[in-house]
Amino acid sequence: MIRVVDAEYNHVRNMFNRIRTIDQHEAYLAYGLPINQGLMYSWLKSRKNWALLDDHDNTVAVFGVADSLYSSGEGSPWAIGTDDVELYPLQIAKLSRTCVKEMTRMYTFLSNYVYENNITSKRWLEWCGFTLEEPAPFGLHGANFHRFYMKGEDSCVSQQS
Repeated sequence: MIRVVDAEYNHVRNMFNRIRTIDQHEAYLAYGLPINQGLMYSWLKSRKNWALLDDHDNTVAVFGVADSLYSSGEGSPWAIGTDDVELYPLQIAKLSRTCVKEMTRMYTFLSNYVYENNITSKRWLEWCGFTLEEPAPFGLHGANFHRFYMKGEDSCVSQQS
């Protein structure tokens, strides 16, 4: 059984030696960061974070949303998992849809990038309702990534002040 909680430092730290290889590779290709550094940065910079915990309180995944570096009112969702995400696909999908819905109430637009070979993450994003664009070079190493996006609930509200 999986449950979702607000992510705290101990949830993030619990993942450090168990992060999926594909997530490690994605962080390196996009930003040149070791995954633990990327995870801590994402967690610290996010407006909202969640952790998915198993019955033994082991962190299965951490995800969140940070303010976009590029545009006011936009959010950048992110997720990093352990290999255990493969054990609970349906539970994770159901729980995360609720969290993504909360993200859409926080921001007018959500977008980020996912490595084209990160199949599990791409399936999760599509399940949650994100649109994935065709892959194109992105990041420090020019690997192919899909930009993904979703309009927020208040996307028709003007951003003018």
